Amino acid sequence: MDINDNEILEVVNKKGFKKIFQFDNKQTIQLQGGHICPEDVLNSEEGSTLTASDGLKYYIFRPSIHDYIMYGIKRHTQIVYPKEAGYIVLKLDVRSGKVVGEAGTGSGSLTLIFSELVSEKGKVVTFEKNLDFLNNAKKNIEKFSKLQNIIFINEDFGNSNYKNFFDAFFMDLKEPWFYFEKVYIAFKNGGNFGLIVPTTNQINQSINELEASNFLVDEIVEIFHRKYKINPNRLRPEDIMTGHTGYLIFARKIK
Repeated sequence: MDINDNEILEVVNKKGFKKIFQFDNKQTIQLQGGHICPEDVLNSEEGSTLTASDGLKYYIFRPSIHDYIMYGIKRHTQIVYPKEAGYIVLKLDVRSGKVVGEAGTGSGSLTLIFSELVSEKGKVVTFEKNLDFLNNAKKNIEKFSKLQNIIFINEDFGNSNYKNFFDAFFMDLKEPWFYFEKVYIAFKNGGNFGLIVPTTNQINQSINELEASNFLVDEIVEIFHRKYKINPNRLRPEDIMTGHTGYLIFARKIK
């Protein structure tokens, strides 16, 4: 397997265990009850079967963005889950060449997705006033991606002075309505705006303030994601699921 030191890899087994790790050719990979030697990784191909010291079989891959976000990033904050992230990028029309803004970088999960989608032709500008959160997000993203299209800004978005700049903007803040007028100015005409809030009273205030700030509220949605047990003889849902994570609100800039 053609890999380099510090590359991010993933081992999985058929019982659902997954581990994301940064490869070091001098360190064994510690697992549930055993370990895998680095030499076995170097001598394998992606998708190969590796037998751990306790006899259990694992498979080695380069992780998808989904798995890296769910199992690999270091979380200093709650993340935007993939179940919401996929819908967000479609609603905001995030694609190659777009300029995307984000207020509330958090642990960087959504920032990473935005960066990969806009590609080297686009740009992501993310605001996070907590320096520890911002530094952690940078490390999380730099481990996975080599793209240089993110501008990290360690300040409150309210202190920014962008005008007619963003194609899309996403906000994950406790009181987002304080920034609606500022983001309106920062948008290009027709810009796609999205935000996530955890409670219904925040929805009420957000709707009122969005309309007062000359946005057209397009949709309010909550997304559920239920997994099924991978057993063809006893096919049924998993016993535990991630329930409520947040409400998504989408709007467009109007004149």
